[in-house]
Amino acid sequence: MPYIMATVAGLLSPCEGKNTYRSMNYLLFFADLSAKTYTGSMSNKPKPKRPRAQNAVAWTGSTPDYESLGVEWRAIGLSSPARRALVDAKLYRVSDLRKISLLELGAMHGMGKSAIARLKVIMEAKRIRFLDQF
Repeated sequence: MPYIMATVAGLLSPCEGKNTYRSMNYLLFFADLSAKTYTGSMSNKPKPKRPRAQNAVAWTGSTPDYESLGVEWRAIGLSSPARRALVDAKLYRVSDLRKISLLELGAMHGMGKSAIARLKVIMEAKRIRFLDQF
């Protein structure tokens, strides 16, 4: 910062060569910024507020506690998106997977191939089948 101010004041000469004018403008720009408090934009106008959607539902703060509800899924080693998808579908245990089909499980947002493969291995070991398997 002192170098910039000294260069702008003319106490030090900027680098000589063909870019002298460009470097001087560059230094003047940053000297101007150092004199002001940078607020993220060059304008002093207040940012306009974004209009809210008319049919937006206010957030009530009641989200499920994924850590306590997805203990069994964490023990299996499922990823966080897969655990959240299962908890959102109110499937808290491996035995709850009897209620849905394999297609429904694959259609859940967050369920990947590795998560489905892990669940199939666990279900096979416990002799549990999906709704559409006989």
